[in-house]
Amino acid sequence: MSQHRRVIAILALLSFSLPAALARAQAEDAQVTFAANIEKCKAHLAVSAELYTRGDRTGSLHASHPIQEIGNKVIGPASKVSPDLGDTVRAALRQPSAKLKGAPTPAEYDQVVRAAAATLDEVMARVVPKERRTSLSFRARVLADLLFGMATEYEEAYHAGTITQPVEYQDAYAFLRRAQAVHRDLAPSLRAKNPALAREADGQLAALARALPGLAPPALPLSAERMKAVVAALAASLTSIPD
Repeated sequence: MSQHRRVIAILALLSFSLPAALARAQAEDAQVTFAANIEKCKAHLAVSAELYTRGDRTGSLHASHPIQEIGNKVIGPASKVSPDLGDTVRAALRQPSAKLKGAPTPAEYDQVVRAAAATLDEVMARVVPKERRTSLSFRARVLADLLFGMATEYEEAYHAGTITQPVEYQDAYAFLRRAQAVHRDLAPSLRAKNPALAREADGQLAALARALPGLAPPALPLSAERMKAVVAALAASLTSIPD
């Protein structure tokens, strides 16, 4: 690990200032941030579909999060490639919320969410060159960004030993689900390159999965401080993978 990244890891572990740690670690890499924001949009839409299938009205709230909370962060970089691509992202992010106004069946809505996710993947392929987005170091940094986002949402949900903000907890759960998908994709390459780090990632992600077992929080939730500590340690290792 370089001296620069070692300092970042120590600061993250000591201060647990997750947004600041992430900014220090990845400020120079707009493509990582863009890719992670694409994954966060997909996470919000996926959990909206999961909730809608259960008849939970908060599904519509989560459907609006990509365009309201992340939209400019993905539309802007896409528009720099071409104005049409920016319009494509905007339309993809708006479509799920628009579809819900017509009270679709869960299957119909799930199809819209899948189509939006596929469009977002196509957009990422045009913004981030294939050689870059398929590299292990790039995917590991995207995973670290997702985990920081998950811990931030969890911290907003947790207070005094309980989950007081269920929507933020659901966001954290959604981000973890996407992080698990990203991890499944990169795990074979990580095991081949760094078996010890692969085992660490497997164990830490398993611990996070126990802390976020589903849409409903556990009766005895993991503390926000412990959540941040786990994420900071794992993210420091992931961002140490060389290009």
